[in-house]
Amino acid sequence: MSALAEALRRRSVLLLFDNCEHVLGGCARTIQGLLPLLPELRVLATSRQPLDLGAEHVLQVRPLGLPPLPQNESPYETHAGEERASGEGGVDSPAMTLFADRAEAASPDFRVTDANRHVVAQVCRRLDGLPLALEIAARRLRTLAPEELLERLDHRFRLLGPGAGERTAPPRHQALRALFDWSYELCTEPSGRPGSSCRCVPVGCC
Repeated sequence: MSALAEALRRRSVLLLFDNCEHVLGGCARTIQGLLPLLPELRVLATSRQPLDLGAEHVLQVRPLGLPPLPQNESPYETHAGEERASGEGGVDSPAMTLFADRAEAASPDFRVTDANRHVVAQVCRRLDGLPLALEIAARRLRTLAPEELLERLDHRFRLLGPGAGERTAPPRHQALRALFDWSYELCTEPSGRPGSSCRCVPVGCC
């Protein structure tokens, strides 16, 4: 740590710590040790748990904002960060912007148009605005029409499975199920037990 502090001394530096939840205690001790030595140091740490340091400012990152619901859809389907549409047209949102950007990169002929806007909005809502899911789904437009993509989201883990993600990305970013598996493996046995016992029940069966 002393060598790092000496190398950064008298410099204004932003130091990035990513995925701190794996080594939460080690990251916290390292940052706590560096801050007094480097007055100009700023740290950006990503973690699923706070570091619990006195100088820490926590910013919760939520899923991307979703396109608003058309007026004829049920308000009970509204997600967090989603507003109801005030009329036809304008259904743009951060989720749609990301999806459109990655879709155009994967399939240069793809554009969000008035004809497919509603389908794209449904895809974004079905994927809950999760950036990784949107990016992987957008790559599927190389071989699928938007309507086919939406229809196959009933089997999203298969659709967004291995082969759909970026080849050079970490394994947990190459398939949607791999991301959930990676997250589950971070749980201790007591905290993971409720997830193991969860079951999905179709609406109307209770």
